[in-house]
Amino acid sequence: TSANEVGRVSVLALDNTVTFTPSADYEPATKKYVDDNSTSTNVATFQDLRTSGTDGGSSSIGWQQRVFNDTIYNNITGLSLLSNQFTVPSGTFDLSGYTLSYGAATNRYQSKLIRISGGAFTDIPFGSTTAIGSSSLVNSRVTFASETVIEIQSYFQTAKAVDGLGRATSSGAGEVYAQLNFKEI
Repeated sequence: TSANEVGRVSVLALDNTVTFTPSADYEPATKKYVDDNSTSTNVATFQDLRTSGTDGGSSSIGWQQRVFNDTIYNNITGLSLLSNQFTVPSGTFDLSGYTLSYGAATNRYQSKLIRISGGAFTDIPFGSTTAIGSSSLVNSRVTFASETVIEIQSYFQTAKAVDGLGRATSSGAGEVYAQLNFKEI
């Protein structure tokens, strides 16, 4: 070999068909190796998204289903949103999200994730609050043994017409009153 060439034992040739597994820093990896060994992150985000200036809706006393009307992103096979309910495939997921409320300072408020049908599942309560304009938050790892339908419900001590589920900012951007994120583990 000349000074500008490298012997075939030092390179991975373009026409190579022999399996090569990198075992040290800076060793090359073939496309096949990367494709076979990469771990992609499967995630999804769903929201109650309204046009700017639109309030979140009326709250009623007791538990009520929260609206989810927009899929921001979803690359999780078997996960879907229909009529404010999520069909979740079997597997383990990190869930995070929030719901908003707006009301009197004495309004006790909390949200929860509940099972509607399918596999065994224990309700997951979100944080609770008594603030005038507030959010209820959740961060939890959940394992679904089989396909399960879930939804988010919020509890209100007092009812509030028009904006009990969140008050519009009218900033020109969309109004988001609830969000639920899934990350497949």
